[in-house]
Amino acid sequence: MPKNSRYPGIECLPDGRKRIRLRAVDPRTGRMREVDRTVEATPSEALRLRVQWYEEIRNADRRPEKVPRFGEYVERWMRSKALSVKRSTAVSYAEVLDRRVLPHFQHWFLDRIRDQDVRDWQLELASRLQPASVNGALRIFRMILADAGAEFDLPRNPCERVRHLPVRGYDMRTPISSRPASWPG
Repeated sequence: MPKNSRYPGIECLPDGRKRIRLRAVDPRTGRMREVDRTVEATPSEALRLRVQWYEEIRNADRRPEKVPRFGEYVERWMRSKALSVKRSTAVSYAEVLDRRVLPHFQHWFLDRIRDQDVRDWQLELASRLQPASVNGALRIFRMILADAGAEFDLPRNPCERVRHLPVRGYDMRTPISSRPASWPG
């Protein structure tokens, strides 16, 4: 304990500044972290800062209190995703998000989206779009929520148990008489 302070870990320097020192175990690494900072503050402010810095170290692995809204998260997600995918893929993601996902979920908090909300959205899209388009939007939505779940330590992805819609297709075993005229072959 510094000689010239009645507060543990806070030393009053001759010029009026306060030297704040503390040690705490960082739960992410299991290692001791030290803080040694000099600030211009009153003794009570210095004590408050010391407690704040100690709590920041001790609670480093805790989930953030504020989980963002889907729209806010998507902006950050798109900026980071654009660095790792082709430009055309990023443009495709942005179009699907702008047209199909954001109009419904933009203002929702990420941790408040439930399975049934996703199913209702899927049903609404299916009433006006082809199954392949709905499935593409669901794939992107699922990917975003998986990344958000990892980042904010969410309990589970609400898209996880939502199934894709069946897509009718033709294959070579389909008799020629039942194929559409535009189908090659």
